[in-house]
Amino acid sequence: MTINTLHRAAQNGDSNAEGALFALLSARFRYFAEHKIESRDDAEEIVQEALKTILDKYRDIEFTTSFAAWAYKVLDNKILAYFRRSTVQRERMKGSTDADETPVMTVEETALERQLLECLRKLHAANRRHARVLNLHYLGFTVEEICRRVDVTRNNLYSLLHRARARLADCLETGDMS
Repeated sequence: MTINTLHRAAQNGDSNAEGALFALLSARFRYFAEHKIESRDDAEEIVQEALKTILDKYRDIEFTTSFAAWAYKVLDNKILAYFRRSTVQRERMKGSTDADETPVMTVEETALERQLLECLRKLHAANRRHARVLNLHYLGFTVEEICRRVDVTRNNLYSLLHRARARLADCLETGDMS
């Protein structure tokens, strides 16, 4: 079952669906958070915070898009808050209040981030399927789920991922989508 299907069933009072929904979210969120945050303990704490927020609010909200998108946004916001807190704590530990100090993200990282986003946009414009499989893989969906969503075989998915990564790497090197 998909996250959105489980959500609808849980919202209608199915306790088994609710358990399955939060088990699925928990596994995916852990995978996603552990790739973003170095500390496993911090990642687990963030996942638990996100799941608590979702548990508190999911029954009362009517979703215009999808529950899954909202749930991932909750997790993303918790991760961003974690990084903001970490930055503030580092600044306090330095004991500095000088506003002219070097920002946490260097100019090279910002330029690389912009270049990556531009290449992802170009990939999306050139081949939406490649962009979609990369996005689903990045979000932590299993191979089976991605295959079902994109309607491809497992081998075809691996081929699509390989091509998408190669095109993205080429774009990062040359700045052009070939």
